[in-house]
Amino acid sequence: MRRVKPPPSSLTQTLGTAGPSSGNDKDVVLSNLAQPDQVEFSVSFSANETKYVVANSFTTSLQYYVLSSATLALFSNSGGAAELQLRTDRGGVPGPLIGSLGSQAFASGANLVTYSSVGFILLPNTTYWLTLGQPGATGDVAWSGTFSATQTSPVGWSIGDRAFFSEDGGVTYQEENAGPPSETARFSISARILPE
Repeated sequence: MRRVKPPPSSLTQTLGTAGPSSGNDKDVVLSNLAQPDQVEFSVSFSANETKYVVANSFTTSLQYYVLSSATLALFSNSGGAAELQLRTDRGGVPGPLIGSLGSQAFASGANLVTYSSVGFILLPNTTYWLTLGQPGATGDVAWSGTFSATQTSPVGWSIGDRAFFSEDGGVTYQEENAGPPSETARFSISARILPE
């Protein structure tokens, strides 16, 4: 079964980053973290070693940006770890790897986990994918999601309204589909405009 029951709605633990980050709230260019936690997208189960890749897209606006970090709402029944990757878009599903934002370990319960970028440049008007999971997923890990399409972006970015998952390590992807028109992972993106 790919979904676990939603955890408590309050996220109680914020963990460190996988590398240097601006750590500046004004750098947040896109977020849906304020939306309710209504569904969980399972990344790994320690009991039977089942592992998935969970993915959600976002689209940039009119300028070049440097990615600072991504903060994900994650949940674990017993603690775990997961690697976050940035990928291109390939016809509406995750495409080739741009690079890894590292792997993070976190405690059981609800967590806001920040993954830092080494400075990936994001092109204007371009769709990218965050993929969480293999390699490096251990323990019980789930990416919290919402049925809400509401998001905030002071610079005109957007979050794709449907999460995807892969059962074969990211070779093929399928839509998450519990019924609502929007079923998206909860995350925020921090980035800064690329200096000219």
